[in-house]
Amino acid sequence: MNRLNYVLALAVSLLLFSCQSTDTQSQEQKLELNASEKGSAVSLNTAEWYAMYEEKPGIILDVRTPGEFEQGYIEGAELIDVTSADFYSSLEALSLPKDSPVYVYCRSGSRSKKAMSILQSQGFTEIYELNTGIMGWQQAGRPIVK
Repeated sequence: MNRLNYVLALAVSLLLFSCQSTDTQSQEQKLELNASEKGSAVSLNTAEWYAMYEEKPGIILDVRTPGEFEQGYIEGAELIDVTSADFYSSLEALSLPKDSPVYVYCRSGSRSKKAMSILQSQGFTEIYELNTGIMGWQQAGRPIVK
């Protein structure tokens, strides 16, 4: 009976694992679709995001609140609060070329995904989102400005 329970548990685990990797594959396919239809909009981890910025410098957008920004930010970042009613006008005021690389981050990765979507809808063609946010940036030992 114990062997049967073990085999059953193993089968259920494998089934759950295979479903999870399918979800990951579909997310990757969505990113590829977004890149081909509307330009490049990619979520990257800290190491990938920093490496991409080193390779292709661009503007860094911090889309957190002003209070969060005051607690520390990535060097060179411009603050544009994605939850603010002024987000679109603040974005326009920067007069960014739509084909220049835009690096976007927030606290943990949720608001930056929203900002990435907005940037893409506004015609920006090269957007890199820090999926770990500034929290992941700090956990990776990367510096912030206070």
